[in-house]
Amino acid sequence: MDEGERGPGVAGYHDIFDDPNDEDKIVIVDSAGVFVHRVAWCACSEDHAMQLFREALFPNTFKRPKMAFTFNVLDHFYIDAMECKTAAMSFYQKLRRLTDNTFPGMVHVSNTVLKFNPP
Repeated sequence: MDEGERGPGVAGYHDIFDDPNDEDKIVIVDSAGVFVHRVAWCACSEDHAMQLFREALFPNTFKRPKMAFTFNVLDHFYIDAMECKTAAMSFYQKLRRLTDNTFPGMVHVSNTVLKFNPP
C-alpha cells in the first residue's frame, strides 16, 4: 500500500469523523505520535473545547472537536518551523512515522474540510 493512500476502500481505513457512533473518540496529536483515544466528556454545561483546554489540549475546532493537539507538539512544530523551515505536512509525516514506522499510511489523518458559510 502506498504511504499516502487513504480513504474508503483502503484496507484498515476507518474514519472516526464520519461515524456517529464514535462521538467519544478523539485523535490526539503529541510529539510521541498520533493516537486515537476514547474520551469521557463531562455532562456539565461546559463545551467540549473548553474541557480539552482544561486538559492542556488544543482542539482542532470549537464545535464538536474530534482532534486535539498537545501544547508540547505545538511547541515542537513552532521550533521546527522557525529554525529548520519545516513545512506542516513534513512535520505531520514525521509524527506518522513515529507512530507507526512500518505502516505510516495507516495513521489517522483528518479529512475534514472547513466550509466557509458567509453571513
